[in-house]
Amino acid sequence: MGNHPLLAPEDIAQLLKSGAKTPRTVNSLNIIHEVCKEQFERGSKDFSYSTIGKLSERLGGPKAQPIRNAAGAVYRTLIDAWEKFSETGKSKVSAPRSQSLGDDVLSLIDDSVARVLVQNYLSENRKLKHENAVLKVAAKETVMIDLSGKTRSNPSGVEVVTPASFLLEQERLALRNAISAENIRKQGWTIDEQTGSVSKGPLPVFSPGFASAIRKILGEVE
Repeated sequence: MGNHPLLAPEDIAQLLKSGAKTPRTVNSLNIIHEVCKEQFERGSKDFSYSTIGKLSERLGGPKAQPIRNAAGAVYRTLIDAWEKFSETGKSKVSAPRSQSLGDDVLSLIDDSVARVLVQNYLSENRKLKHENAVLKVAAKETVMIDLSGKTRSNPSGVEVVTPASFLLEQERLALRNAISAENIRKQGWTIDEQTGSVSKGPLPVFSPGFASAIRKILGEVE
């Protein structure tokens, strides 16, 4: 993975929990995370599956054997992350980051096919989280679903969800670059500002609405 910075265990834990299939797995990850955090804070370098399993078991978490089993891969990933983190000699645990984590993960993947698959997963995960948040708010108050992509003020506390909310920063940049003046010039294309179509001389490249749709998604037009 080259010289990419090591992700903090807090970040790894959040990723693993977001991909967990059952509440039980999430709870087990929380227990293992807390056990490893205590080991780290007391200055212990013992992050063996046996030790973590014993400590986890006392709190109702996975024992050593389930951690070693094939289904315990998520637990081993978190434990290994803490062990590597402890070896860096950092004095305190990094606070979990709420933004750009997905892009950090993508930057760690060298294989282009795997990177696309993970990017699709992260996008779908983000979309589902937003939809879940909307449903929670809908039970209490009015929700505005804004399909224009234009960012609007929200004085009444009503949640505004736009198409751009579901995009990773990398995806926003890709869309913006697709219709940037530099890319249009480099490809020898022209954009019909009336229809939003893209053409190269007499040949159509993208049908009407292409450029205008991207601008709406990015919130660049009303």
